[in-house]
Amino acid sequence: MDQDVPSVVVSGTKTVARQLNANLAAVARVVTEEITDSIPELAIDQRLLELLGASVEGNVENIVHMLAHDIPAESMAAPSAAKEYARRLAQQGGPIHALVRAYRLGQHRLLKESFTHIYRMFDDYEASLIYQRFVAQTFAYIDWISEEIISVYQDEREGWLTDQQVLRADLLRKVIAGHEIDFDAAGKTLGYTLRQWHLAAVIWTAENDDVELSRIERDVVRLARHLGCAAHPLVFAQDRSSAWAWFPFGPTEPDQIPFASAVEELTVPLRFALGS
Repeated sequence: MDQDVPSVVVSGTKTVARQLNANLAAVARVVTEEITDSIPELAIDQRLLELLGASVEGNVENIVHMLAHDIPAESMAAPSAAKEYARRLAQQGGPIHALVRAYRLGQHRLLKESFTHIYRMFDDYEASLIYQRFVAQTFAYIDWISEEIISVYQDEREGWLTDQQVLRADLLRKVIAGHEIDFDAAGKTLGYTLRQWHLAAVIWTAENDDVELSRIERDVVRLARHLGCAAHPLVFAQDRSSAWAWFPFGPTEPDQIPFASAVEELTVPLRFALGS
């Protein structure tokens, strides 16, 4: 793999990597601080912050071992803490673009730490070649690990949202069926205040209309705005062409609800059955 690379570059890379490994915890701490200072949304709570630190340390350890032993990036295994951090971030709705940026920032900070060691131990020419090798190999690792972590995040996010939707749908059916529940706690789970006046609706499209549910939901939100609702409506898809919705009007029953005129603002052909 290194037949075209000067031996001093190969050996120098390994020497610097071992130096970094000897101070692994301190290097990982500096990289973590760089990330949290620049991207505060990645440390949503203390538990997530601690897991982020473990993720960074796992990745730094991976990189220095890769450099010290001349291992291809794609032969490495993603740190378990890094994968678990991505899962937790996905569950809490943390932004994936911030996670990807964290890996780029981490590489940048690690290279700065490496630069200090390289230029202290080698002359300018050798140092420049070793540093180029550090840049190329850490880039290869970050490129590979980013793909791995994005996949973990997306899989967890999709599964989590599905589970949450199932939980919310089950809770909603219990509310409708009149089960004894904690309405305040249920409202937090649903993201909708239950102790208020509502206009309920069953919504569906004409039999031959091919309308995406996302467009139905957008129109229901638009309709709520024209009705003067106190907040966003609660919308639940029932199948590919129908949904339930509740339009919120706050603690006081409205004198009138201008539904007919508001429907004229819709962008897709919908049918409604309304009730209290």
